[in-house]
Amino acid sequence: MNWGILSSIFILGAFKFLFSAIPGAVAEIPIWQTIIASGAGAVLSGFFFFSAADYFRKRSFQKMLKHSICGCAHCGYGALHVILPDISDTRKYAV
Repeated sequence: MNWGILSSIFILGAFKFLFSAIPGAVAEIPIWQTIIASGAGAVLSGFFFFSAADYFRKRSFQKMLKHSICGCAHCGYGALHVILPDISDTRKYAV
């Protein structure tokens, strides 16, 4: 078992799944090791980005609320400002 090749397959599986099997084919390691390393990297990447999406969605929503409530003329919204009630629980307004 070549841990250097398997770790490169794992990393490629996490970020660029299409090319993750190439190091395994070049090093002639068994296909089951390539599949497990590539799949584990893909699952880890999917879990990370799925979890991070919630954070960025909430952050984007808070920025939208800040700009829609600010009421200032220099932000570019002008007459398009929408005055929303104070929203402390963003889950009710999830998109």
